[in-house]
Formats: sequence, structure tokens, C-alpha cells
Amino acid sequence: MLFKLITGTSILLTGAFFSSLAFAKVNTEYGTFSVTLQAASEYRYRGISKSGDEPYAQANLDWKKNGFYAGISGATLDFSNSEKGHYENITYGGYKYTAPNAKFSLDGGISYYLYPFEKPSEHYEYGEVKLIADYNWGFMDTKLGLYHSPNYYDNSGASNYAATNIAVPIGDTGFFLLGSLGHLWVNDNTKIPNYSDWALGASYHWEEMRFELKYVDSSIRNTKCPYEPHACAATAIFSIARMF
Repeated sequence: MLFKLITGTSILLTGAFFSSLAFAKVNTEYGTFSVTLQAASEYRYRGISKSGDEPYAQANLDWKKNGFYAGISGATLDFSNSEKGHYENITYGGYKYTAPNAKFSLDGGISYYLYPFEKPSEHYEYGEVKLIADYNWGFMDTKLGLYHSPNYYDNSGASNYAATNIAVPIGDTGFFLLGSLGHLWVNDNTKIPNYSDWALGASYHWEEMRFELKYVDSSIRNTKCPYEPHACAATAIFSIARMF
């Protein structure tokens, strides 16, 4: 675990240093452009590891203007049952409405997950639409998200995912307590079972940096895990992200 934390941190700090020489958050008449770098001790997506229990790095390029947004993300990963599969590309876009009081927002968007080095016959790529409602109560921020894919990962058929996230600020310290709970329903349970995932943790925000430590688990038994058994086991994950 210590090696994973050190490696993940090193990846981010190195990338952040070199990227800071070339990128910055830019405001133009065409919108705002920004770059975000992230590294973590493991890539967990909805409770399941996509990095083979190893550290990963991710970079995002984002644009937004008048509530509209679009972006592209690239991340390293490692599927245990894949000969290649060491890269994930996500393109996304949508519109986020924010109420005049800035407490409530509604975000509707679409994402497409692509794995360039996978064989076409593996059908890993998929598209997904989302609708996320967010309300800031002052003492706590809550989100409720609904996601739908007509043909989910690994050609497993239609899927629906519901998730709720909470973030509780600890005064003005920059620290937050975090919690999340989600459930996935998939048409073809022979490939991916219906299951729940959850996480508890804390984060610290300092300027454009975010540090996060959380415990992640799911209801999937090891024998039902889509990848190697340990990919669905409970674990602690440390991550660092920086926006430019």
C-alpha cells in the first residue's frame, strides 16, 4: 500500500511540475479552458478496480461557457484479462443549470468510454447519459445522480446506475468528510452482476490542489468479480489532483 501511495504521488507531482510550465486556466471570449491532472494509488470505478491494484494517472482537458461544457479525459489502466488495455479515453459534454441562489444545480450530459488498444471483438467501449441534481445546504452538499447506458461495458446490455454523494465541510479548514452510495443494474448478469458500492473518506482542498483518502467497497463477492477477485475487494485509496 505504501509503495502504491508513493508511486501515485510521484506520478502526479512530476506531471504537475512539467504541465505547469505549459498549461494554465484560460478565460477567453469562447469560454474557459482548463487542465486537471490526477494520480491515485488505484483506479476504482463504481467500486471495481480498473488499474489491476496498481497506481494510475489521469489528465483532463475541459471547456465551459454559459453552463455548457465539454471535455476529454485520458487515464492509464490495466484489465487483468486483457493483453493490452492500458489506456482509457472518455469524451463528454453537457449542460449544467445553476439556480440564481447558487445552491441548486441540475447537470445533464453524455459520455463515451473508449479503450483504443482493445480488440473490437471485446466490446469494452460504451456510451452513457446522466442527470445529476446537486443541492448545497450550507452545512452539507448532496448529489443524486442517475446514469443510463443502452449497452454497458463488455457488451453487457442496458444498464442503470443510481448514486448519491455527500460532502460535509469542516468549518473553513479546507477539510471535507465524504460519503457515497451507488447501485448498478445490468441486463446481462453473466458478465457483470447487479451490485452496490460505497465509499467513506475525507479530502483537503488547498488552492488548486485536492488531496483525498477514502475507503471503497462493494457487495460483489470475489467469485463474481468481472476481473480478478481482488479487483472488487475493499481497499483504501489515496489521490491527488491539481487544476491548471
